[in-house]
Amino acid sequence: DNHLPGYSGFDALEFAKRHQPEVPVIILSGTLDDEQAVESLKHGATDYILKERLARLVPAIRRALDEADQRVIKAAADDRIREQANLLNLTRDAILVRNMSDRIQYWNAGAKALFGWSEEQAIGQDFASLMQVDMSVLSEAKEAVLKTGDWMGEIKLKTKSGQEITALSRWNLLRGADGKPRSIICTNTDISEVKRLEGALCETRRMQNIGALADDIVNDLNNTLSPVLSRPSPPV
Repeated sequence: DNHLPGYSGFDALEFAKRHQPEVPVIILSGTLDDEQAVESLKHGATDYILKERLARLVPAIRRALDEADQRVIKAAADDRIREQANLLNLTRDAILVRNMSDRIQYWNAGAKALFGWSEEQAIGQDFASLMQVDMSVLSEAKEAVLKTGDWMGEIKLKTKSGQEITALSRWNLLRGADGKPRSIICTNTDISEVKRLEGALCETRRMQNIGALADDIVNDLNNTLSPVLSRPSPPV
């Protein structure tokens, strides 16, 4: 009650919000004016009830408890999201989420480390424009992920400094509760060094093959010319 001797409803509200902020509080009063009612809501009261309208009290309690339950559920969901986001930030892979208009919605620590843009700089940006993706490759990959739900392949991306990297990119389609495509989660692993080593290895093998072919040619020439060169010169 708002007007208990020595302890008002506002005192109780302040105490409750300080010690048990998740517990709903309803102010009950016979003299609460509009200004006090608005003030109670500003300070965190769930509702206020006038004694002359006590029929509203039970529905107000039910609504307050329902809202409290929803807040608990939402807080638990938010905690799970934060935990998952923290786990995504632990991986060295660059993980980002794009909406169906290719605007970046999520950008983990791995993406910042690999591409150079901070989360604040990347969120809301167009994926293709930011990373200078080949539009033909992007269109083919997006068509595939919409058709099958996932796509994996190599893709050329550019960092903030303009360096081109080769990424092994894995895309997964996320759908909403209505089953419609909602966003695409992209996991990118930098394989530029692997591709460079593969190229160097192929070049080494090519040179080895050329060397082996040259040796074979020299040997064939030696075998062909050796009898000729070993014949005695005719008398002059």
